[in-house]
Amino acid sequence: MDQRDQMRAADTDREAVVERLRTALNEGRLQLHEFDERVAEAYQSKTYADLDRLLVDLPGVRPVSRSQVAAVPPPTPAQTPPPPAPRARCPAGSPRSGAPGPPPSVSTS
Repeated sequence: MDQRDQMRAADTDREAVVERLRTALNEGRLQLHEFDERVAEAYQSKTYADLDRLLVDLPGVRPVSRSQVAAVPPPTPAQTPPPPAPRARCPAGSPRSGAPGPPPSVSTS
């Protein structure tokens, strides 16, 4: 046993093992009752050795890019539509229909 085997596992480590078990189930490598047993053991595991024991008879998991649908890449700046042009503000009291209103009165007093 090396030092890693005796180290305590974190919740994220347990979740990673459960995900690998789920993949093995979906690939037909585990039966449902085996999956259920191993998941229960994974959540009760305390050390890395406990977790590794649950995966020892399973082959490595295929890379994500092969076993799942590839994510759509974000649009490049050339594909991003330009933001809408700012709208002109209507002066207070003018109609909003687009028709010009009466000219403002000019007071010379």
